[in-house]
Amino acid sequence: MQAASLAEASENIYTTLNFGTSLVQDLGDGSKSHTVRFFDFDKPEQNELIVTRQFRVAGPKKEIRPDLVVFGNGIPWQ
Repeated sequence: MQAASLAEASENIYTTLNFGTSLVQDLGDGSKSHTVRFFDFDKPEQNELIVTRQFRVAGPKKEIRPDLVVFGNGIPWQ
């Protein structure tokens, strides 16, 4: 998904994380569209939250190591 600006890219990510994305899958009975949701807002207890410290991230020039990173269903938040 291409974005013309940083604001548009942020809006696209926000929309995808909040409302999900549609994927086409063929399970043997023809192609069907399915909505994949990254977070369950109706049943928050179904989500998995993990907090870790000193998580290493390799950047283009150097490695960074935030003090804390929260993962929600495997997606890092900072």
